[in-house]
Amino acid sequence: MTSAPKDFARPRKPQDIYWTTPSASSLAEIHPLLMAVLLMRANRAQLLIQSCQVFDAATASPRGNFDVAFDPSTGSAWGYFDHGNTDHQMTRPLAFQLSGPSEDSIEAFHRVLQERGE
Repeated sequence: MTSAPKDFARPRKPQDIYWTTPSASSLAEIHPLLMAVLLMRANRAQLLIQSCQVFDAATASPRGNFDVAFDPSTGSAWGYFDHGNTDHQMTRPLAFQLSGPSEDSIEAFHRVLQERGE
């Protein structure tokens, strides 16, 4: 097969990850640490929340879930990578800024994780 299924983002390199198409999520469906951050936001009703499953590109094994919330009016975003049942858990959600209204929040979160070496 020369092309990835439409439901998956293409990995950038063989050691990378890929994820399912993000779906809209509610506060009740995301990681509790991200939920706590979002509940403190005065404008939480305007936030858009997305989640997707993450897989290792080399082995197709599950790596966890991305939960990302963003404010379309300001470009502010927060993300959490839930690694599932492993000892390598994030201690808090990451805050980051989207570069523009058309930037993919999941892709932007993945880039932030790569820059941090995660």
